[in-house]
Amino acid sequence: MAGAVCETDALLSGLQEHLVATVCAADAPTVEWKLRLLKSDDNEGGFWAQPVERLGASKSLPKSGTAVKVALHPSHNRLCFDSVLLRHDKHYWLTDQVMLEAVLFKWPDRIEPDDRRSEPRYSVNDECRLHAEICVTEGGAFGIKAAAKLLDLSRSGGGLAMPLHSELRHVLAGQTLRVEIRHIKGVLVLPARFTDHRGASGNNTMRFGVCFDPDHTRWPAGAEQALDSIVADLARRQAARAKQKSAH
Repeated sequence: MAGAVCETDALLSGLQEHLVATVCAADAPTVEWKLRLLKSDDNEGGFWAQPVERLGASKSLPKSGTAVKVALHPSHNRLCFDSVLLRHDKHYWLTDQVMLEAVLFKWPDRIEPDDRRSEPRYSVNDECRLHAEICVTEGGAFGIKAAAKLLDLSRSGGGLAMPLHSELRHVLAGQTLRVEIRHIKGVLVLPARFTDHRGASGNNTMRFGVCFDPDHTRWPAGAEQALDSIVADLARRQAARAKQKSAH
C-alpha cells in the first residue's frame, strides 16, 4: 500500500462536496452501506453522513460503538480510513430549516490510499475503438441496459462512465451485471460485479467500477483470450504514448 496520508484534508474536501462514501463494519467487510457526507462536528469530534439507500436505512446500519471502515472516491482515487459509528440521529438539524436522518462517525486519525485492483489497468480512449454496454442482472435495477464509456480496463475489471441513470443510482456493491465490450473482432461478453459508483461533474454523469467474475469457467468460450488480446493492445498503446512523451 502507498504511503499513509496523515492529514485529513481529503475528508474535509469530501464533506464540502458532499461525496458519497462506502461504509462497512470492520468485522463484516462484505456488507456495505452508502452514505452522503454532510458536515464535520468539532463538538462531537466527528462528522455526519446521511444514509442514501432509502429512508430509515440507519436501522440496518451497525449499532453505535461499532468499528467501521470508510472509503471515499475523490477523482479516480480510493481513500480509506478506520472510524467508529458513534450514534444515529433520526432528527438531525443540518441547518435551521433542514432536518434529516443522519449518522455520526468518529473523526479519523489518518487516511490512506487504497487500490484493490489485482491487475494493472490501462486507459481507454476513442482511438481504441472500444464500446461498452452493461446489463444489470441482480437487485432492484434488474434488466436495466445502458451504453457506457470505458475509461480503463484490465484482465480483472474496469472503470466506466455513463449519463446519470436514476435507476442505477442505488445499485449496491457486489451486485451482478453483464458487461458487453464491442471491439474490432466482435463482441466480448463478461459476467461481473459492481465495485463502486459515484456521481461526477455536474451530477450528470456517474462513474463506476466493475470486477469480472474470477471463475473463468463461467465466461463464454473464447472470452478470456479475447480480453487478453484487448488488454495487450491497450498496454502497447499506453507504452507507445509514454515513449513518445518522454522523447519530447
